[in-house]
Amino acid sequence: MKNLHITYSRFITYKDDFLNVDVLVGVDLSQVERMVCTLRISSQNYFPIRTTLDLYNVKQTDKLQITLCDKWELKLIEVSRTLHNLTMQLEDYRLQELRFKGKSGHNPLSRTKKIKRKRQHF
Repeated sequence: MKNLHITYSRFITYKDDFLNVDVLVGVDLSQVERMVCTLRISSQNYFPIRTTLDLYNVKQTDKLQITLCDKWELKLIEVSRTLHNLTMQLEDYRLQELRFKGKSGHNPLSRTKKIKRKRQHF
């Protein structure tokens, strides 16, 4: 995760030569079929663009790429490469977190179910 900086699980930053991307609220570990993220994207002297999108949705990412290229006069290949690398590194991070949680044996949902069962018995 070369360009990914994890301040804590709810604030992740990605930085390369073209864009700075802050992933606000982190990455959802429970939905592996999607990667819905709230992003704050900035480049050099431009005001940041904020958006929420599914990085696995081609239409959404294509629209974001075009928006960034139009507003900031960037090359499509640069923006595309940045978003692709961001997605790949977020996938790696998510897999690492899922492996860690699997090893710890801590499942917050099972604990919640146990508490509810205890309350029902009283």
